[in-house]
Amino acid sequence: MDSITLARSLQDKDTSRSALRAIELAKARVPVEDLAAKHTELRRSGSSLRGKCPVHGGDNPTAFVVAPEEGKFYCHACGEGGDVVSLYARLEGHDNMKTAAAFLLLEFGFEPPQRPQAWFEKDRRQKPVRDALEEARIEHLAGRIYRKFFEALVMSVDEDQRAGELRERWRDAEQMARMMWASRRGGET
Repeated sequence: MDSITLARSLQDKDTSRSALRAIELAKARVPVEDLAAKHTELRRSGSSLRGKCPVHGGDNPTAFVVAPEEGKFYCHACGEGGDVVSLYARLEGHDNMKTAAAFLLLEFGFEPPQRPQAWFEKDRRQKPVRDALEEARIEHLAGRIYRKFFEALVMSVDEDQRAGELRERWRDAEQMARMMWASRRGGET
């Protein structure tokens, strides 16, 4: 799976069932000590492992504690703690836990969970409705832009030129609305 396909499949909210599946799968399959050992040298200390903190890059060789049986880590120096997914997210700079879980699974050779086929079928069925709603929102926004910025200009033009001016200004308002809508959604026009 390439990173673009993975990113597109991870665009839902972190509270979704697929997000929780990815996070739980990562916690079950990737031992926190294996991830920590890739980033710092660990030494056994009773039932736990200790080392320098890879999160803040400290130099105290006993501040970072990994509890393998609990699947948790904690740094006594910087106060960071959590499970294997939160450690990976902090180390790799992920804000989204589902994304972190998916990339963690990939790094350790596991396939992240995929959405069921029914989700894709429902998404395909709902696309025309979403597109129509988006078009209606853009049309509404274009009307507001036209009234705010262009209506007075069009009304000040001679009557014989007003229809042409109206069409041009409406196109301008519609283009502005599309650009505003695209920037709001993070896409391109």
